Amino acid sequence: MLPPTDLEGVADYADQLPTPDLAEIIDGPWSMLLGSDLRFPDADGPRTPELQQAGEYMDAFRAAAADDPVLVTALLRALSLVDPPSRLRAADLRERAARALALSWPG
Repeated sequence: MLPPTDLEGVADYADQLPTPDLAEIIDGPWSMLLGSDLRFPDADGPRTPELQQAGEYMDAFRAAAADDPVLVTALLRALSLVDPPSRLRAADLRERAARALALSWPG
């Protein structure tokens, strides 16, 4: 069935579309946004140790991504919702970020 060309029949067409579990789709991006918001002192919400750890990891990941095209591509893909945010915690990217930070660490 083709979509209607006017507003008449839009509801009938929309009812026929597959509806994935929206909570599953938006959970990762929502968590990323929430974590960013809660870094501001005036934002309301609980600041759990897990959230603090995730924020520290993302700070380190972004610092490493500044000089690494693979990391910045992964970051942009997650921020653009092409890949799930969990991709940024994959072992290969964690190791690459750690190596990049170790190479750039002064001392």
